[in-house]
Amino acid sequence: MGRSRAGSQSRLATVARTQHRLFTLAQALACGCTADFVWRQARDGRWLEVEPHVYRVTLAGVRTWQERLLAVVLTTGGAAADRSAAALFGLVRPPAVPEIVVDRREWSTRHRRPEVRAVRDLEACDRVTVDGIPTTSVSRTLLELARRVPEREAVDLVDEGGRVFRITSTALRRSSTNALAPVVRAVSVRSPGRAGGPLRRRGGGGRGR
Repeated sequence: MGRSRAGSQSRLATVARTQHRLFTLAQALACGCTADFVWRQARDGRWLEVEPHVYRVTLAGVRTWQERLLAVVLTTGGAAADRSAAALFGLVRPPAVPEIVVDRREWSTRHRRPEVRAVRDLEACDRVTVDGIPTTSVSRTLLELARRVPEREAVDLVDEGGRVFRITSTALRRSSTNALAPVVRAVSVRSPGRAGGPLRRRGGGGRGR
């Protein structure tokens, strides 16, 4: 029994290392822990439930913004979005409150919280994983942010995101709504003659597409 429990906790520790020290109840059970064991670990203060059915070892160290973000993603089954996603891509600073989206078709009462909003048609191609965190893709992030921030800020974000991740204005225009058209046009004007080429801007950094 002792070896079995130790093996379960070892497997769970492996999962947690890939998730900013977090794990879910479902993952603990899948690793061989019992529901009673999970309950006792939380009751005795060895595990801290940071979000519904999302845990971390109490003495795991200072919480990071990535851990706080992932905790909400895990408990809702959503994806980091908007400024949270842009921060993961290195385009902006992390927001004070995590920003998460879920597909409207998956919306339920557990998503009724200020950090989470429903979006239409969040398909597999709109999702990537960055630093172990499910996140909207660069293109989807830029499109969503451009609708939610002032136009000047949107132009800067689309410009820099396109330059860093080699996304062309033509590609964005094809996938955008009419609401984004002024932003794409403004970016194209910054680099005349390159409307079909990669969007450009000074500085920046990030990874993934």
